[in-house]
Amino acid sequence: MSLMRQIAWLVLAVVLAALVGAVGLSTLSLRQLMQTQLELKNADNAQSLALALSQQQGDAELIKLLVSAQFDTGAYEFVRWRGAKGELLFERAGAAAQGRSPAWFRDLVAIDARPGVAQLSNGWNAIGSVELKSQSSYAHDALWLASRRLLAWLLVVGIVAAVAASAGLRRIRRPLDAAVAQAEGVLAGSYRQLTEPRVPELQRLTRAMNAMVQRVRELFEAQAGQLLVLREQVHHDALTGVSTRKHFLAELDAALQRDDGPAVAGLVLLRLRDLAGLNARLGHAAVDDVLLTVVAALQAYPESVPGCRVGRLNGGDFALWLPAEGVAAESAQALADALRASLPAFGAGVQVALGAVELPRERPGSVWLGEADAALARAEHLGELRGSSTAPRAT
Repeated sequence: MSLMRQIAWLVLAVVLAALVGAVGLSTLSLRQLMQTQLELKNADNAQSLALALSQQQGDAELIKLLVSAQFDTGAYEFVRWRGAKGELLFERAGAAAQGRSPAWFRDLVAIDARPGVAQLSNGWNAIGSVELKSQSSYAHDALWLASRRLLAWLLVVGIVAAVAASAGLRRIRRPLDAAVAQAEGVLAGSYRQLTEPRVPELQRLTRAMNAMVQRVRELFEAQAGQLLVLREQVHHDALTGVSTRKHFLAELDAALQRDDGPAVAGLVLLRLRDLAGLNARLGHAAVDDVLLTVVAALQAYPESVPGCRVGRLNGGDFALWLPAEGVAAESAQALADALRASLPAFGAGVQVALGAVELPRERPGSVWLGEADAALARAEHLGELRGSSTAPRAT
């Protein structure tokens, strides 16, 4: 069972308990009041009747006549005349009236008033006593009517209280639902902040949720930044910044599988020759500058032609993907000319070899690399640069 439903049942139980308790206590209080009033009435009527009977100078017939008249004119269960020794001299009694109240109510809140008793005298001589008890049916009827009215009013109050409690529960539930939606939003990548409610307990909950969401957002952004850095480190060469071999091959496969690419494309492989010897003669720092110069020449293509890709396949080998037909040989020639002008600044013996191929794009990536490697090998073997689609050249 949900928390809101438990609270709702608790509120309902409290309202019902309050209704039952209020009606019960009020009914018992009214019963006690009416019973006291009946006892006072019995006593007063007995005193009045005794005064009238005492004036009859002990005439039994007149006394009986007055007792009968009193019984007939009032609502009594009985009227009795007893002698000085307590013996019953005359009695008028009738069945208890039923009234309009139900029997179960009369049994539940029985009104049992004490009879009224008064002494009779003839001058200074006691001639007995009179005892009477009024009917309690009208008291039960009045009590029944008052209880029904009280119950009706309390039911109205209870309904109003239940409606108010329901509105209060909905008001409490809104911040809780918002907190649940906020937590679910974190799973979906949303980090919205909630307005703090006025209820102190819910205010603390909302403040804690906002702080948690902000902390999760900061952690996620920090981890996302770290992942971005790691991705850059994995996908891009640390020295030159171009794609690593694995990432370039993945880009090459993706380019070959595109539906909107040209039917024929080109691939240029460039190799810095004798990398180990250059490191030994020039030093690593100078060779790094050479590599950066080579990459600067290669990067001119991606910066000006959309879809071009540059990657470092290994230490001194680079690849240039050209998504266009008939430009591989020209691009290789242009690269050779640019490097022929810039590389001599690093000293004699700094040479590169280039191999260019153009193939249909439906050929697999392994075929492209194989053909380009063969062109590069022929370029190194010939030691010169030539710009045909599959013929290699070197410089």
